[in-house]
Amino acid sequence: MNELKVAVKYNPGVIVFENFDEIKVALTEQMEVYKNLEVTDETLKESKKDVATLRKIKKAVEDRRKEIKNEFMDPYTGLEKQVKELTALIDEPIAIITKKSDVFEQRRIEEKRLHIREMWNENIKIPNADISVFYNPSWENVTTTDTSIKSDISQLNVNYESGVQTLKAFEDVGEAEIEQAIKVFVSNKLDLSKAVIEINHFRDHKKMMEEQAKRDAEKETE
Repeated sequence: MNELKVAVKYNPGVIVFENFDEIKVALTEQMEVYKNLEVTDETLKESKKDVATLRKIKKAVEDRRKEIKNEFMDPYTGLEKQVKELTALIDEPIAIITKKSDVFEQRRIEEKRLHIREMWNENIKIPNADISVFYNPSWENVTTTDTSIKSDISQLNVNYESGVQTLKAFEDVGEAEIEQAIKVFVSNKLDLSKAVIEINHFRDHKKMMEEQAKRDAEKETE
């Protein structure tokens, strides 16, 4: 597409408030009268007239400002309308291309997800491991290679084996408890601390049962 050069002819606007200082001095003197003005029952009616007059003066100043602003902005308003007309022409193909790109990207992601699941099934060595627990959204990126994904899966296998060995080293709990701790380990994304907490629960329960059995035995002896 050829590069477009936007050519707009304009002259920077100049606004000069020619008698600003003169009006400011006059208003300053006139407004000084009202600063210490006392309002009483006798002067209330006159004071209200003063307020009405002051508001009328203020409105006259504001009306002139708005009038100048409208005249000053009129050329820009015309330009803005023309620019919006041009940008609307550009926005239409942008929307079309973006929509098609989104469809293409979604299809690519879906295909990548299927491919990731295939690599998962081929390389994961963790029994009953749910891919949704370990899934890394960055695997879906275009720049993420199969080698990188396989490396992540391989590292999970290593971490799993290491964690299982650590858990099996707890000889003061039974095999069933170890198996349960391993399930907790896997379901918590190989968080070993969660599995150790589970083992400590078994230990506490075992200790409690032993103490209860001891108390029961003592009672029978008595």
